[in-house]
Amino acid sequence: MISKRVGQPRMARLPAPRPSSQGVLLSERSEPDSEAAPPGEEAPPTPWSSAKVLPTSHARKIRRGNVTTGLLGSGNVDEQTQLADWAEHLHEEILALTKERDSLAASLASAQAESVQTRMGLEQAERRCAELERLGGGSTDVGENADLRKQLRAYAIEVEKLRRDMEGLHASNSVSTQVLQKMHAEREELQEKHLRLQDEHRQNLDECKRLSDLHGSERQHRQRLESQFQGQSSEKEAEATMRQEILQREHQKNWEELQKAHSAHQEKDGAFRALAQLAQDAMAMVAELQESFVEQTRKYQELAKSVRNQQQELSRDCQEAEELAQHTEKFAGELKQLLGHTREANSAGEDQWKQEAHRLDEELRKLTTHHREAAKTVRELRQADDKRKAKESQQADQELQRSTEKAKKKMERDGLMTNPNIIRQMAQAMTGIEVEKIDQKSRAEKRLLKVICDVKPRGQGGDLQLRWSKAPYRDFSDRSSCDLTKVMSIGYGFAARAPWLFRDAPPHLCFSLHTPSRSFDFICNSDSDVEALVLVISRLCTRSQGWPLHGGVNSHSRFMAMKGWTKVQAACRANKSTFSTHLLEAASKLQLGPSQRGPSLPPPPAETDILHTDTLMQDVESASS
Repeated sequence: MISKRVGQPRMARLPAPRPSSQGVLLSERSEPDSEAAPPGEEAPPTPWSSAKVLPTSHARKIRRGNVTTGLLGSGNVDEQTQLADWAEHLHEEILALTKERDSLAASLASAQAESVQTRMGLEQAERRCAELERLGGGSTDVGENADLRKQLRAYAIEVEKLRRDMEGLHASNSVSTQVLQKMHAEREELQEKHLRLQDEHRQNLDECKRLSDLHGSERQHRQRLESQFQGQSSEKEAEATMRQEILQREHQKNWEELQKAHSAHQEKDGAFRALAQLAQDAMAMVAELQESFVEQTRKYQELAKSVRNQQQELSRDCQEAEELAQHTEKFAGELKQLLGHTREANSAGEDQWKQEAHRLDEELRKLTTHHREAAKTVRELRQADDKRKAKESQQADQELQRSTEKAKKKMERDGLMTNPNIIRQMAQAMTGIEVEKIDQKSRAEKRLLKVICDVKPRGQGGDLQLRWSKAPYRDFSDRSSCDLTKVMSIGYGFAARAPWLFRDAPPHLCFSLHTPSRSFDFICNSDSDVEALVLVISRLCTRSQGWPLHGGVNSHSRFMAMKGWTKVQAACRANKSTFSTHLLEAASKLQLGPSQRGPSLPPPPAETDILHTDTLMQDVESASS
């Protein structure tokens, strides 16, 4: 189909034309092409065949010549180069549009030929259809009529198909005609732009000629000025020789005065040396101050920074005093430079030299005054430093006393945790104790139970765990562990689950740990084992949680009391008697004589709990104070 071959034309976006002062380097203009055929008429086979386009090589030659001419004029070389590139780009776009126009014309011709062939085929089909209808109207048999109907249907389908193709060709022909009209309008617009650019180019050529004439006149004027300059330079040289002789005589006179100034300078040099000696003494004093501040700077960093800044200021003052002596040594050089200036000056040079000497004398007085003030500042700083040392030593003694009191109070608060009576039990619990652990199915199995106590500095959470392992007691995994920081309470004796699950288990050897999710139940083999585990777990839980553990035992005496009352309670339960009945039976077995009376019974559990609570409250109050 022709609609597939005919595409949208390539539209070149050219920049807007510049004012008339900027020319374009094109010397010829292409002739306008003939207009496209209007819609409905057949276009010529090769439209616009008479178009003339400026050759690229010829345009480049003209551009180079014009650019060379423009270089002789004003400084618009960049603008002319840009216009030349613009003209060349325009020429390339015209060539591309011409080629695309030719291809569209060829496509249109082929489409018209196809349209003619299609029309001829349609006419032949219509004639054939008429013949078939005429033959069908005659006296034919039924078989021939059926064949004729089939042929008629086939020809009708073919005619319909040819009609649709004809309509598509007409539509594509109209689209091609519109595209050609649009390209013709663009071509006319480009030709108008080309004409405007040629006009601007002519104006630029005139401007180049005018500038070249101006350049010639400027060159002649420059030659006249050079001839005048050569005549004046000879006169100036004669005047310079005379002035040099006068300056030499003045130089001799100034040299004598310089000798006098040099003797005065030597006297001042002695004063400057004394000043430098004072500066060295000040530097030595600063060095002593720095040595005395070494230990203080390590303890008090902020104070050391301020002192160091003051020392740096003093050192800069001393360096300025030393540089003053160096400036005096350069004084002679400066005077020599002044003599050089007098060679070029007139009689007023002597007054200027005296003013400079007076200015240097004033600077010397100012530096001397500044040095005295610096020495006074050093003395004041030394006195202030002595006072500061005394004050700092007094503050250090007070700080040491306060830290000692704090450490003493801390030791008193932590006395419950650092009791040496628990060291043996702690070592035993960390080594491992063989116990019977009750699992979730209420079965007692032997395990090696030990405490993991990884204590870290204050402010960091330690690793406090209770772990157990099966025989051969090597693998203590995280799955077989209990986090002591999550223990809510500890149950000893009948507060544990083991005596209620196993009637033969001694209550005073059983304990349980209760957490929010479950409980851990153990049965120990001896009194020392259960004491070590209960004491260590109670202490660690109290330390990690910052509050006494419910049911915890923090001392050996308290554990012995609880163990005794547990045995009494076990005896009462075994005999199925009350505590008072059991007490009367025990008293009846004892003799009433004081010599044979046994030791007094420990206080009841309620009273023990009250005493322990009072002790803990006192510890909390001391810690808060």
